Amino acid sequence: MAIDYARQGLYDVLDPLSTDADILNAMKVTISRESEFKYVEAIADASFELFSNNRFSVPIFVGAEWHRDEFFDIYDSQSIAGQVGGSAGGEGGGDRESSSIFAETSLDIADNFNLDFAIRYDYYSEPSVSSTSPKVSFRYEPTSGLVLRGSYGLGFRAPTLDDLYGADTESAEYARDFVACENSGLTDENCPLLQYTTTFSSNASLDPEDSKAFTLGMAYQFNDTASMTLDFWSISLSNVNSGFSVQQLINLERSGDSLPSGTEIIRDGGGRIDEVIAGSAVNVAELETEGFDFNFRWSNDYELGTLGANLQLGYTSSYESSVNNFRNVIGEPGFPKFRSMVGLDYSVSDFSVAWNINVIDGTYSSTSVDTNTGEFVKQGHVSSWVTHDLQVKYNIIDDGELVLGVRNLLDKSPALNINESGGYNDSLYDAAGRVPYVTFRKSF
Repeated sequence: MAIDYARQGLYDVLDPLSTDADILNAMKVTISRESEFKYVEAIADASFELFSNNRFSVPIFVGAEWHRDEFFDIYDSQSIAGQVGGSAGGEGGGDRESSSIFAETSLDIADNFNLDFAIRYDYYSEPSVSSTSPKVSFRYEPTSGLVLRGSYGLGFRAPTLDDLYGADTESAEYARDFVACENSGLTDENCPLLQYTTTFSSNASLDPEDSKAFTLGMAYQFNDTASMTLDFWSISLSNVNSGFSVQQLINLERSGDSLPSGTEIIRDGGGRIDEVIAGSAVNVAELETEGFDFNFRWSNDYELGTLGANLQLGYTSSYESSVNNFRNVIGEPGFPKFRSMVGLDYSVSDFSVAWNINVIDGTYSSTSVDTNTGEFVKQGHVSSWVTHDLQVKYNIIDDGELVLGVRNLLDKSPALNINESGGYNDSLYDAAGRVPYVTFRKSF
């Protein structure tokens, strides 16, 4: 409508306030979005001994679940027609039923050796899929204080109704077009943050995700005051459901990686972005990742109270997916090598205090392909992110405690990276800053 008035000379885009009030009012629209989600479930479970004699018993836990989901998501008629500048939407909705049965049992093979078996069957009406997911795990205590453990299992996750039948939307997304900036001789720091017309959609053809998970580890109790755990893990996923932001698509293009199916960056003759088809969540095929988790805990009683210390470390050694041509992206933007937490705590009588230091490892700030050599280049640096949390507890009445605390005590800002659309990676860092809180808990 605004374009039509401009063509008729009734609306001056360079001086909109000079436009007749009736014309301006004719271009106004009240936008709306109505959404509703209904969820009904029924769950039944039971446990009993499947077999028992004088030597051993076989306990079993069985259960069943049924779910029905319904939702609709409707924008106003003008947005659906694409008449609202900056954003637009459509209509979406769907329903489905799902059901599952599951069972688990534990066998004491010996006094120090235990095996667990579990199995689960799931069925979804939309998409019409089913899967059986078994899992086996063991626990072995070869000597007092030392426990060896491991597990292997298959997993299954169906796409959400919103991923399948959500309304198509058009938005003006912020991003930095590093590809065009490089071609124009602009550095990353001088590359402007602009808005690009972007279309998002649902995908009724999404397949469910399948997974395999393997763990192997140990736990050791040194004495009454110190213990540790160390676990290796390996996870592989197929048909991974993932959506992509405009900035992620630009960064993939810059790195020389192929854009996921259903997405496209449309450029004009000068190489500038004209439109982005961000598409929907898609099955991006394969993903494999592995690493280890370490935990050490020490605590000792003294005349003036109990002092404790804790160290937690999560280390990821590899993260490879078909989106990145199975390149190990650990160390690249958004994929730190490790996260850790160091904690100190002290308690005496009804009073306790805990101080935690949280660390997210730094990464490169960008990746690209050298246009002259064709080599893959990692460059720049996003600093490690270190935050402090403080919490004080006091039992003011029986079974009731008052908790005072502050998250991010020093008000540390997120680790900045100009290559992220918002200036930082919001999946890694919390921009809330210092967050004080007060809680009272009462047990009955």
